[in-house]
Amino acid sequence: MLNEDEYIDVISDKNLMLLPTRQDSFPFSVLENLAIGNPVVVSNLPDVISAFGESESIYYAKLNNVEDYINGILKYYQIWKNNRDKYEELSKKAREIASKFDSNIILPKIEEMFKKVYESS
Repeated sequence: MLNEDEYIDVISDKNLMLLPTRQDSFPFSVLENLAIGNPVVVSNLPDVISAFGESESIYYAKLNNVEDYINGILKYYQIWKNNRDKYEELSKKAREIASKFDSNIILPKIEEMFKKVYESS
């Protein structure tokens, strides 16, 4: 089992994240990879799309469609190989997505949500 620093070292050394999940509502591994600037190929599950939104840095592959996962991988590989400026732009956009989940942004929203629920009961 990797400790946190070892895990970050491992994913930081990569240029893409693939998650062919069949059931997930908020995959933290996607968030972690976006935070370090890795484009992501992930299953097009409604909850995942809702959580992260549409972005050039995320390829939502059709569930159980191996060819579509391959298309996503090849898309980012071709960009990485042939257009490093475009790849850096994708990395920047990935980090921007992850920044929306900063605890200083999220915790006040959660607190407000609980307050509204409490006040309505």
